[in-house]
Amino acid sequence: MPPAGAIVLTIDAATAFGTGSHETTRGCLLMLEGLTKKYRQVSRVLDMGCGTGILGFAASQLWPLSRKVLGVDLDPASVRVANGNARLNHLTPFFTAVAGPGYRAPGVTRLGPYDLIVANILAPPLIAMAGELHRHLARKGIAILSGFLFHQERQVLTRHEAYGLRRIARLRLGDWMIVALRRD
Repeated sequence: MPPAGAIVLTIDAATAFGTGSHETTRGCLLMLEGLTKKYRQVSRVLDMGCGTGILGFAASQLWPLSRKVLGVDLDPASVRVANGNARLNHLTPFFTAVAGPGYRAPGVTRLGPYDLIVANILAPPLIAMAGELHRHLARKGIAILSGFLFHQERQVLTRHEAYGLRRIARLRLGDWMIVALRRD
């Protein structure tokens, strides 16, 4: 039985990434939960590299105003899994996943700018997409980044700091890092 107040999600991973057991996904969930205490005004959410959709689902439940979450994944099979999980959890009114190349995926520009962007992907794509993340993140918006190792943190942060984002929180789970950045 889950503890009182817990958000319960049923996730069928199938071929997609993200069940909550890997350090990066678990860390993003912990970071999301921690940020709800300080940042209460989140209405537009982008889950970049959504996999199963778990991080977008969590955001839609943690911030009641974020009732429209867009998930993006390069892999069409992951998008099918995420949309199936949204149906399974009765979240289709709040979550939609689309397949496409990152920030150029259908609907990303039209639905932004985003108050919250979660990207649990690898260091090289995070670094390559830093400018796009900045362009799609609303003023005072928060980005949660993960999927990179402890020794890659400085490289990921340096690239995002070059666009004026500043780190507001960090979490290390094993060799994996989770950071929250804010656009001021």
